[in-house]
Amino acid sequence: MSILRCSLCVVLLLGLGAMASAEPAGPPYAGVTSQGGEPPSPKTPPPGMQYVTWPGFNVSEGGSEVFLQLTGPVTYKEQSKGHRLLVTMDNARVYLKNNLRPVITSSFRGTPVSRFRLRPLKKGQLRLEISLRRKSAHTLTVRTVGQYHYLIVTFPR
Repeated sequence: MSILRCSLCVVLLLGLGAMASAEPAGPPYAGVTSQGGEPPSPKTPPPGMQYVTWPGFNVSEGGSEVFLQLTGPVTYKEQSKGHRLLVTMDNARVYLKNNLRPVITSSFRGTPVSRFRLRPLKKGQLRLEISLRRKSAHTLTVRTVGQYHYLIVTFPR
């Protein structure tokens, strides 16, 4: 038993030494943001449909935003229900099933967004459901960057 403990101590000490001599963290996140970025390339969506390739969340000094990266333009309507904001998109699907999972944002301070998720509806509709800590003003914009379209819901600080 004592040999096992000594071996474990050596492994732990070697690991700590490697961590102490490790290089500083790399560059800031360079993945998908509402300013652009490239997820894995999706297949071409079926005719008349668009894929949501990336749901994202960003916090900055000016506020926070929930954004969706899409393969093309979609029509949408928004609706507020208490502490929820619903954005229903026509002819849209999620490209990867994993993107249907809720995104929990409650640990981010200074944002009214506590979580959001995508839900498929009938007849090719997709709904973005944003749960808010409190009612909040917001703006909804659509932007094209490169080959992608972005639906962006911005909340002031």
